[in-house]
Amino acid sequence: MENNFLNNKNYIDLTSYFKNKNLSKEEVNIGFDGRIIYNNEEYYLKDIKNLITMYCELIAQNLLDVLGIPHVKYYLAKFYDKAYLLSKSFKKKGNNYISGYKILDDYKTFLQKKYDINDMNNLEMIWNALSYRYNNIYGKEKGNIIVAKLMAELTTIFSFDVVIDNEDRHQSNWLIEEGKDHISLSKVFDNEYMLNSYLDKDSLNSFALGIYYEDTSQFLNYSQMIKNYVRDSATEFIDKLRYIYNKLDYNTFLECLLKVEKEYSLEIEPEIKTLLLTSYQKHHKLIGQILKDYQISHNILH
Repeated sequence: MENNFLNNKNYIDLTSYFKNKNLSKEEVNIGFDGRIIYNNEEYYLKDIKNLITMYCELIAQNLLDVLGIPHVKYYLAKFYDKAYLLSKSFKKKGNNYISGYKILDDYKTFLQKKYDINDMNNLEMIWNALSYRYNNIYGKEKGNIIVAKLMAELTTIFSFDVVIDNEDRHQSNWLIEEGKDHISLSKVFDNEYMLNSYLDKDSLNSFALGIYYEDTSQFLNYSQMIKNYVRDSATEFIDKLRYIYNKLDYNTFLECLLKVEKEYSLEIEPEIKTLLLTSYQKHHKLIGQILKDYQISHNILH
């Protein structure tokens, strides 16, 4: 993969950049999470596990653009003999960034119960954990307003994840940005496991955000998980899921895939392109059927 990729000219050549600064590979000192200083700003180098996950990350950011959801922008980069996805840090000086893990772990400590933190990564627990944090800081009235806003933003991302079949929105893959004049969800990042139920047959879908496991000893198949999500969600969340489902139809997915090829001067291998397109088509059809069944069972007319 990398030899073929590194022949592509449409990447950021970090090797030349750092050599021109008379820095060796060792002197660049990439952090444990891939942090580097490039052009005097903080960037992240993300390993490319394989071509499919690379394409999924790049396609997903185009899908987020369609929805108008702020997200990290990924670029192709080369650092010596290895290919990466490069992104500029979205963190702003002076702001506080709280991971979902921290929010849920604080709430777990308050409850004094031996919850598995992974099992807490669902709508009900997240809502309660956010209420615990912000009601304590700002009081119930203002805290409830903040929590309602955050949950509206988070459920938009859950719905996006359900539509693209992204299982990787675990509690460290969503952050709350606390600024002087605002509290909001941070920019979206890490979407490389899109369509993972179809592309990784060993997948357990163990991090599908917003979906509560009734029996964690036996993970449900993805179809049943989405049915549970729809069954247990408020009407406004189901309407949001339906909106995103309609917005990100097969033709939109195809357009976003072709945009990746054009923007990065790539030609996605025919077998991978077919796999991505057929997988998305199957999944989109699945979501449509689940929403249709829900409408019928609740006598909803659209």
